[in-house]
Amino acid sequence: MRITLGFSHAVSEALSVNASIGPSRIETRQFGTTTRQDGIDGSLGMSLDLPNGSLGATLSARTNQDGTRTSFSINRGMALPRGSISGSLGVTRSPAGDTFTTATVSYRHPLPRGNFSLNLNRGIGTDANDNDVARTALTMGERTSVTTVIGPATKRARFC
Repeated sequence: MRITLGFSHAVSEALSVNASIGPSRIETRQFGTTTRQDGIDGSLGMSLDLPNGSLGATLSARTNQDGTRTSFSINRGMALPRGSISGSLGVTRSPAGDTFTTATVSYRHPLPRGNFSLNLNRGIGTDANDNDVARTALTMGERTSVTTVIGPATKRARFC
């Protein structure tokens, strides 16, 4: 169960800050035994609008069944003449004290009836044994509008 209270404030026309905080309780049942992990979840972030995109930073803490994971990342988004590119670079610390690097790079290119995207992501997750594992994924996608009546389609198209 998570309950958070947050706010967002425009410091200036270009700079905004946001924050959230709240208690967290994670209950896990395994082999007839229930374990409980209590913590405080929160985040603090900022975003600065730039002439050709944005720059931001986020600090967060989130509770899971093993404890609290703390993360920090810096992100940048830019408009390009033929699309947009965004990326982030960060670090996360697991409840066990291990430190991992996280990163994303995304590119979007508009098409006459949709868009093309290419994403590279390195994140941290858990495996079946609740061990922290770094996962890297490369995804590519195309979104095409079949007709203006049906609307955009991603993985499937509906033909009348």
